[in-house]
Amino acid sequence: MKIFLYFFLSLTVSFFAVTASARTTPADILNSQKSAYDQKVAAYSTDHQQKLAGLSQKITGLNKKITADLGQNMERQGQILEEYIRRNSLEEKSNNGITRNLNEPVENARYWLTFAHEAVAYQAGKIYIFNLTSKSNIKSDTNSTITQLEADINILNSKALKSQKIIKNLVTSRQSPESR
Repeated sequence: MKIFLYFFLSLTVSFFAVTASARTTPADILNSQKSAYDQKVAAYSTDHQQKLAGLSQKITGLNKKITADLGQNMERQGQILEEYIRRNSLEEKSNNGITRNLNEPVENARYWLTFAHEAVAYQAGKIYIFNLTSKSNIKSDTNSTITQLEADINILNSKALKSQKIIKNLVTSRQSPESR
C-alpha cells in the first residue's frame, strides 16, 4: 500500500510540476546590451576606452541636468495648477483614476501635467549605451546615441510644453474670483 501511495504521489507531483517560464524584462535587455558593450570595449585601445567612458559620462550628466530642470518645471506647473484650484475654490472629482473627463478643463490640465511628469521620470531613468559596430565606426556609433538622446529630449520638451500651454490656457481663460 505504501509503495502504491508513494508511486501515485510521485506521478501526481511530476504531472502537476510547475514549469518556470522566464520573461524578458527591461533590466534583462539593458544588462545584455551592457554586457555586449563591455565585451566590445575591452578589445579597444585604452585611449578609445577612456574617450568612450568620458562621452558616456557626459551623456549621462546632460540627461540628468535636463530631466532635473524639466522636473522642476513640472513641479512649478503643479503648484500653479494647485493654486488655481485653491483660489477658485474648485473641487476636483475623485474617480480613483479609472476614467477622466478630459472635457473638464482642470481634469484635462491635471492629466497632461501627470503625463508630462511621468515622461520626465522615465527619461531620467533612461541609460544610454553605445551600440558599437566596429572600431572604425566609433564616431558614427556614438553620434547615433547622441542623436537618440536629442530626439528623446525633444519629445520630452514637447510634452512639457503641451502641459504648460494647457495650464496657461486654463489659468488665463477663466475669470478669477477677484475679478467677478
